[in-house]
Amino acid sequence: MRKTTMVTGIWLLVVGLILATIGLLTNAPKTVIWNNGLKVSRTVSIDKTISSFDKIKISDGDGDVQIKGGSDYAITIDGDEIQAPKYRIKNKTLYIDKKQRSKASFSGNESVVVTVPQDKELQKIDLEVGRDGVTLSNVDVKDLVANGIQKSDDFSSNKLTLDNVQVSKAANLNLNYSRLNSMNSKLNNLTLVNRGDSDNDYEYDDNEDFDEDDGNMNVTFSDTTVKKGQIQANASDLNVRNSVLEEVSTSSNYGRIRMTDTTLKGLNEFKINTGIFSGRAVKTDGVDLSNNKGLIKYFDDSTKGHVFQANTEAQNLLRVNGDRLKITLK
Repeated sequence: MRKTTMVTGIWLLVVGLILATIGLLTNAPKTVIWNNGLKVSRTVSIDKTISSFDKIKISDGDGDVQIKGGSDYAITIDGDEIQAPKYRIKNKTLYIDKKQRSKASFSGNESVVVTVPQDKELQKIDLEVGRDGVTLSNVDVKDLVANGIQKSDDFSSNKLTLDNVQVSKAANLNLNYSRLNSMNSKLNNLTLVNRGDSDNDYEYDDNEDFDEDDGNMNVTFSDTTVKKGQIQANASDLNVRNSVLEEVSTSSNYGRIRMTDTTLKGLNEFKINTGIFSGRAVKTDGVDLSNNKGLIKYFDDSTKGHVFQANTEAQNLLRVNGDRLKITLK
């Protein structure tokens, strides 16, 4: 019985490939997928102006999604007829329903581009970050809510990208195993939860340095202002550069935090258990550094003991503490 099923599957695959080849040569259907059997689906492309909306809701699923500022309300959808995302507008909310990509699909390039007038502030964007990721660019929104998919075999492409995004009220990002890349943005009242692949990914080493970017950061803030924030990061790497942090607290297990050319306002506190904090050209008026085990290095001078403090009563204060923690400030 199993042999018969396997042979049937192989024949279906061969037939599907033949049909797809014919489709390519004739500009006809050209996508082969498994949808209750091997099928060939047409490629569709939708590009149209749509009615106004002030909220966006994006479901979990596959396919790249972009939300960008422009001159009008519009949507572009590309993909095959069966797997392409669907959309509808109801009660001033744009709903985008993504679909899970077929495991036997030969396409894999479903995409959605939503355009909103750049001078309009959206009330809310509520999205789920699945495979292929979500990008927001040149968009103003009061409330941003994002949820990442649960751990899968390959989540390297699961990414939320914010480029010139202004969140005026609150950003609640529970990204799970998805990554965040924020640039040229301003985020108010940020709540961020992120986790890496495993609690055992990072092995503590007193001699390890963290000055160079390995290109695989879990969370990156570049030219970004975060005003009031709470970040939970487990087995995650956080990179902050050319940014402003105001009253941000971070708790991290098995992680590394790197900060360069960044201004700190108010109390910014980083608690790290088993990891590294590396700061270069950090602008702050006072520091309060401590660890239970590890190393504290302040401008090339290793401190004695496990505490280093300077002007701890300052209004703008950097506080770093934890266990099995290497702290370096340059």
